[in-house]
Amino acid sequence: MKNRYILFFTILTMCCPIMFGTTVLAIDSQTNDEQTGGLKIRARARLPENQYNPEATYFDLMIGPEDKQEIVIDVTNITPEPVAITASLNNAITNGNGVIEYSSSQTDQVKGLKLTDFAQLSDTNFVIPGEETFQLKVNLDMKKESFDGIVLGGVYLRQTDDEKDSVGNIKHVFNTELAIALRQNEETLPEEISMGAISVGLVNSRTVFKADFINENALIVTDGELEAKVYRKSGNKLLFEKVIEKMKMAPSTQMTLLIPTNGQRLSAGDYVIKATMKTPNGKYEFSEDMTISRDEAKVLNEGDVSIEEDNTFLYVVIGIAAAVVLIIIISAVIVVKRKNQK
Repeated sequence: MKNRYILFFTILTMCCPIMFGTTVLAIDSQTNDEQTGGLKIRARARLPENQYNPEATYFDLMIGPEDKQEIVIDVTNITPEPVAITASLNNAITNGNGVIEYSSSQTDQVKGLKLTDFAQLSDTNFVIPGEETFQLKVNLDMKKESFDGIVLGGVYLRQTDDEKDSVGNIKHVFNTELAIALRQNEETLPEEISMGAISVGLVNSRTVFKADFINENALIVTDGELEAKVYRKSGNKLLFEKVIEKMKMAPSTQMTLLIPTNGQRLSAGDYVIKATMKTPNGKYEFSEDMTISRDEAKVLNEGDVSIEEDNTFLYVVIGIAAAVVLIIIISAVIVVKRKNQK
């Protein structure tokens, strides 16, 4: 009997790594985000006489094709300590969430006239002493350019001294923006929205479908609702979708909508993206087809960190190994028992 138990535990000990594998202890590193300070400046537009909308707190200027003008922004340091500022003049863009922003220097999203064609900052880097005000000037030169609609951009002010306190990959950025809109008449342009290119790719190591939407004319689109859905071309089952409410689009700009796949694996084949955009002025419906090859699907699935690993094959192997071990144990017990009986 004693020999039987010794043989049993010897076989079980040898087979345990096969049945249960090895245990790996993973210790996650943690970063404490201790933000110091905050926004230390306040920007105020000195509205000139040619301000079109007197209720606005930003520049909304009625300006002639041959006009030259200097406008002033009062940038006030609201703290007792000096603050370093980097200023940039950028064109308005529409980001992927349907928000107009002025922080990007990219111009490929702007399809019409650009504010940077007519405006220039007096200063791009300056230090404001504690509780004092710096006069930042914007020089406008319309260069005899005539246009209908609105040219939109803004001044982006970033505190650079706080970025020195960044730790690791965490970067503290404090900023403020002030819009500048230029117009030459009160003519209202018709609204026109179109759908551009569609594609699929990795963003932040996650697979997304991409769909471009274009505001074709120089007017601001407000209170829009965009709904985009991805289907297999041969079926009606909804695979992925993205909805944005209360969205805006800057004049003559293109936005790229990202439709997440939520950690699902993609397979090769034909797909279709169907989209509907509603605004107070109309409703637009779009449909575009695309094909994903096997190689593309493989690259996307391997690069998507949100896809859970498929362990089906591993489970099958473990099951077979467990069955083999069980058979070995039973056979060993039978052999030992027969020997003892003899």
